[in-house]
Amino acid sequence: MENGRLPGETVLAYTYFEMYRDAGDERSLDALSGQEVTGKRRSVSMIKKWSVQYDWGDRVAAFDASVARRAADALLRRRASEIEAFIETDMKIASRVQALCLNQLQALETETDIGELRQLVLTYKEARLWMMELTGALEEDIQQ
Repeated sequence: MENGRLPGETVLAYTYFEMYRDAGDERSLDALSGQEVTGKRRSVSMIKKWSVQYDWGDRVAAFDASVARRAADALLRRRASEIEAFIETDMKIASRVQALCLNQLQALETETDIGELRQLVLTYKEARLWMMELTGALEEDIQQ
């Protein structure tokens, strides 16, 4: 929502609105009356009149929602980037484990210890599951 001056809103009333809007958690019409603009303070009753007349409550709520939305979007972009990097690293590790298993399998002799073969098969199985999970995560990201 654009937070520009409303029709009929004076520059002075708008200046007080901006001060109120930008005060964040410290917003208070009473505190605002203690602020000087053009070398003069305005009464609480005048500020309350402006706040009602020019709909400060809804305008400030829209401003706050916009600020929160931008912060949430920035956080989501940052997290998505971190997750993408994590998945890429996991994929490289899983691919490397798969390659190591293939090398070990090719190096096996016909009279290989069954325990060694079993461990190799289990390791490869884990690497495949890992890659399938990562591929599924990537597909979900693409669909979203």
